[in-house]
Amino acid sequence: MNSQAYSTYKLTTLRYPLIIISTEDVRHRFRPICFSSSESETIAKVTKLFTLLPEFLLREFQFQLNPKYILTDNSDSFLTASKRFFSQAYTHMSCYFHRIKRVQEKLKKKDLVPFQKNIYYGIKSLRNAVNQEEFDVIWDLIEQYWHEKGVPKGFIETFKSEYIVKDFGWFFESAFPGESRSHHSRESGNSLLKAHFNSKPYALKDFIIGMKKFCRAYSTLEKTEFAKDALYARNILNKAHNIKDKAVVSPMKPGCVYYARKVIADNSTTKNCRLLFRIISIDQMLFLAI
Repeated sequence: MNSQAYSTYKLTTLRYPLIIISTEDVRHRFRPICFSSSESETIAKVTKLFTLLPEFLLREFQFQLNPKYILTDNSDSFLTASKRFFSQAYTHMSCYFHRIKRVQEKLKKKDLVPFQKNIYYGIKSLRNAVNQEEFDVIWDLIEQYWHEKGVPKGFIETFKSEYIVKDFGWFFESAFPGESRSHHSRESGNSLLKAHFNSKPYALKDFIIGMKKFCRAYSTLEKTEFAKDALYARNILNKAHNIKDKAVVSPMKPGCVYYARKVIADNSTTKNCRLLFRIISIDQMLFLAI
């Protein structure tokens, strides 16, 4: 099970955070489980939510909430509350799209503009790590590289505390194959919610009434069905088959599949090729190409 927990602050006049807990099916479709709002987003309040929700699911639906993957924003409240409540082994993930968006906002500062190219190079290198061990090694190299290029020490220390030492993964291979690498289904659900409220803040009473209407309307939509098997459009399958037939497996880098930008005479070389994806086995090639 892949659970997502995020919050938004712009739907009530009091600016109370609305915490959204959801999951998604194999087609990355939004499926809300719980909406919660309080005057603040603290560790104690998020832990309380994580306590009440599993109790409700077990009591009303005989469902044990034990997610294997948890995706949250960069809130320390979510990270700490998850550790406190969930005792089973799970992978904590954080959205890459939000990471890069926040960095882009910081890079608009005058003292960071000259170092944008160096910083983006480091982030992309970290993003492409294949496991946590490689991520840690790359970070050691990037940290040294940023210091050598003169990137302000304050930015490096902030980046390290926010995106390196925290116990979650935002590099691509931190999730299972097929997991969304940028936006996730909660974003589409959040868009629907904001559209329902016309992206305007409401008084608390009106907001609660609006949420009740939203839940009633959303529960009738066909997209709430939780599909067990992935369904792909015919044109996507055709493109995947074409990529599979023309892919080049590098003899120098086992597990790396390349796709030629131009027609090449020698299929054993990866010159003029771009890295298509990394695979665990040849049998997974079609699935990952899709």
